[in-house]
Amino acid sequence: MKNKHKIVTLVAGVIAVGSVIAPTFAFAQGVEASASSSSLHSQIEMGGKSLSKNHAQNNRTVNGKVVSVNGSIITLTNKKNVVYTIDATNAKFAGKEIGDAFTFASILPNDEISVRGTVTGTNVVATSISDKSYTDRTIFPGKVVSVSGSTITLMKDKNTTYTVNVGSATVTKGFGKNSKTISISDIAVGDRLAVIGSLAGTLVTPTSIQDMGNMGGGMHAKK
Repeated sequence: MKNKHKIVTLVAGVIAVGSVIAPTFAFAQGVEASASSSSLHSQIEMGGKSLSKNHAQNNRTVNGKVVSVNGSIITLTNKKNVVYTIDATNAKFAGKEIGDAFTFASILPNDEISVRGTVTGTNVVATSISDKSYTDRTIFPGKVVSVSGSTITLMKDKNTTYTVNVGSATVTKGFGKNSKTISISDIAVGDRLAVIGSLAGTLVTPTSIQDMGNMGGGMHAKK
């Protein structure tokens, strides 16, 4: 009878211990699983940040001088003589906002350009391109000194004056939805112009003229 009591007590003890161990083991597994999940989540999160950081680092600007243009592929060299190959297939070009007809054909060897895009080694998939040399040879900004018939005298600075023969050029004033076509008689002395065209000496033959008004403020008389 005593032995039977001992056996019952022993079994009860084992069951009691088991009831403690089982939840404890389950809890430990849960903690471990949670920790693993947390670690995995952390790794994924860190990986995402790393990818994001690398993506941000790869999106940058490359400046240099054009070596050649072959279709939409541009080769340029920077100041450190590093040669980059630019894929400009989907690139946007600066100057469109003032009616500039910039195309790949507008880019010439030795032009100084600035390219924004995804850089991988020395390869760049361009998202935007600005050609300073093209701007310098085709866009002539200045202040109107005089208007006589279809000829405008434009002063870029104290040392540079252009003669602009308007001819059949399109003349507009304002930007975006407020832009409208005007005539040469609407251009006043003191107005700021951006003239797009070709230059021969100091004579500009324009294709389009953007009148930005008297940006210095104040009233001026219209002719």
